Amino acid sequence: MDVDSSAAVRSAAFDDIPGAVWQFTGPDHVVVAANREARVALGARADILGRPIADVLPELATGSIVDQLTDVRTHGEQLCGARWQLPARPHGELVEVHYSVDLVRLSHPDGTGVLAHARPVTSATRMGPATGPVPAGSRDTMLALARALLPEALPVLPDVMLAAHYVPANSEPHAGGDWFDVVTLRSGLIALVVGDVVGHGTGALAAMSELRALIRESLLSGVSVAGALGRVDRYAATTARTRTATLAVVLLDPASGELTYTGCGHPPPLICSDDGTARTAAAAGGAPLGTGSVPMIGRGRLDPGELLVLYTDGLIERPGHTVSDGLAQLAIACGRAWRPGAAPGPATARILDRMTGTGSHDDVVVLATTRLPKPVAPVEFDVPAQPRELAGVRGRITRWLEDLGVTADSLGTVPLIVSELVSNCIEHAYPVGEPGRVRVTARLDGRGGVRVTIADDGSWRPGAGTPGRRAPHGGFGLAVARDLADRLEIETRQRGTTVTATCALQRPTSFGLRSGRRHLTALRGPGLTVTDTGADPPVLAIAGPVDVTTVGELRSAILHATAGCTRPGVVDLAGVTLLTSAGVRLLYELTESSQVTPRVIAPAGCAARSVLELTRLEHLLRDTS
Repeated sequence: MDVDSSAAVRSAAFDDIPGAVWQFTGPDHVVVAANREARVALGARADILGRPIADVLPELATGSIVDQLTDVRTHGEQLCGARWQLPARPHGELVEVHYSVDLVRLSHPDGTGVLAHARPVTSATRMGPATGPVPAGSRDTMLALARALLPEALPVLPDVMLAAHYVPANSEPHAGGDWFDVVTLRSGLIALVVGDVVGHGTGALAAMSELRALIRESLLSGVSVAGALGRVDRYAATTARTRTATLAVVLLDPASGELTYTGCGHPPPLICSDDGTARTAAAAGGAPLGTGSVPMIGRGRLDPGELLVLYTDGLIERPGHTVSDGLAQLAIACGRAWRPGAAPGPATARILDRMTGTGSHDDVVVLATTRLPKPVAPVEFDVPAQPRELAGVRGRITRWLEDLGVTADSLGTVPLIVSELVSNCIEHAYPVGEPGRVRVTARLDGRGGVRVTIADDGSWRPGAGTPGRRAPHGGFGLAVARDLADRLEIETRQRGTTVTATCALQRPTSFGLRSGRRHLTALRGPGLTVTDTGADPPVLAIAGPVDVTTVGELRSAILHATAGCTRPGVVDLAGVTLLTSAGVRLLYELTESSQVTPRVIAPAGCAARSVLELTRLEHLLRDTS
């Protein structure tokens, strides 16, 4: 066999390897080889060689996957069973495929690289070890119930950052009893709790819910950790489904970093240092719940830049391996995953990717926190009392919230409260033509909330906009803010008014193996789009923010389309991203005072409908959504 034919045979053999094979080289992970299945998975593309991963496979170029490639290339340790979830086009149709991936470091003339061998496991991910296919409906129902019983979000605090992941077992048809919680206490301490109930199914979920509620209530009542665990232990002894459950509790002082921790039959917390090492918290704890054991209390310290990790045993227990082996592997994974100054969410995702591989035989919970080098700074600024400033005000508040990684609900609620309160100042604090300014401050309160303060130096004119009053054709701004906020305080002085709104601020919890921050839509755009669909009667599709700066444009469009409200028309608010009191007032006037009332529609769940329901003006809608 000559050299050319030998090369052809090797090429054909490479193409015929089962599964998708990619070879990457260099720090940017440039693709230097891809077999037939790898190319077919990408829609038989011919332009993938010689290009970085970020260009060829943007689905791979996210967080933990690139970290895995970089880790293997840098340290040389083979990684087996990594779990990748990728969209693919094997037959032109976009589908999602789950892969089990082995990574190994290779040398290449252009530099050190990584060989990735990915085998599809989609058809096996819902198979039990000996029970056959898992009914999708049953599994989905149980997981939905588990998700409903666990915290969907974590508090946002000025001194620490939190992250939590819940990953269901890939071989169990029913959700297990793994759970977590974070409780902010009146003392300023933060309680981090992780527990595990024996078994699966509704019984385990019910037991988990009972224990979570009891430990939360006990800690909030002000009893010590030992007292709270005593209550839970006595309760657990009364029923078979709660007996021998495990529990770990950590109290953290965010200011000093002092830790108080203990557990009942639960694996010890882990602390990742800023030098890439990880250590187990000193021995503490006792036997599982319901056994009457008195757990020992341990003490320690979490320095700024360190990561504290609590978890359930599904993360470290593997068939054929001891718990000590699992703890050692977890320490290595934590040390490599944690980067001081980073957010804990990506780190916990990397830990899970390394420890669970293609999945876990048991549910897994990971709860992590890090102390920030300095507290989150408030956002403080002042603007002229002019309508044109509203979009900029919302933008600054939104960007501050985005940097905190808050939930979509928080990102929608807080800017709306600020917009309403600033609009009130602009409209009512200063006489027309008199210059004035509005001061805006938003700061975290240390209890999982944000305090927003809007202040002016004007003299509020009596009427619709006076704080605390509401008239038929105005005053909706304070009503909206009052309904959205947990608390609203108004301080009126001889010269000026200060309104303070307090509301909860939360960061989303991650369920499943997908990691990364949610993509949130910010309410920044100053422009309003009004589209006439050409129907008869005319249908106006409204998109964008409706506030004091754009409400005139909307009024003109509606009056033009309906000939001054003398003929029928439809106003579709589905695309409205922000509806302030100025927009509410316009809709009220058009639907209550017009000769021919326009039909206003807003689908359930959209921003406009939510505001109208909050202001108890949903009767303005003329639809059945």
